[in-house]
Amino acid sequence: MKKWVFDIDKPIFRQISDRLRDEIAAGRYLPGEKFPSVRDLAMAIGVNPNTVQRALASLEDDGILVSRRGDGRYVSDDAELKGRLLDARVKRSCADFALSLRDLGLSDDEIVSALKNTLENGLDVINSDERT
Repeated sequence: MKKWVFDIDKPIFRQISDRLRDEIAAGRYLPGEKFPSVRDLAMAIGVNPNTVQRALASLEDDGILVSRRGDGRYVSDDAELKGRLLDARVKRSCADFALSLRDLGLSDDEIVSALKNTLENGLDVINSDERT
């Protein structure tokens, strides 16, 4: 599991629920699979169990996780869930990307061209000495 790093500008429970959504969308948790307990996640993430409980309750409210009384939480066995989560994440990432480049003054055509160029020439185009 990738290390958890939190942004101070967004509630931690929301960051946890967003990342868990992404992990489900990526197939790291499969439909119908038992989900880690609040205590186990809290220890792995390094946050208060109440924060994890709030994040998981949010995922339950959205139908992503389901509780089985006395047996814990499971990823919904909805066959279309992964696709919906993945689609939502792609749209959010693309919108964030496009808005950040528009803020730099790029046109939509320039944004598309920059993305194509990056994909064609490799994603690791920034060397540490080129960052400012």
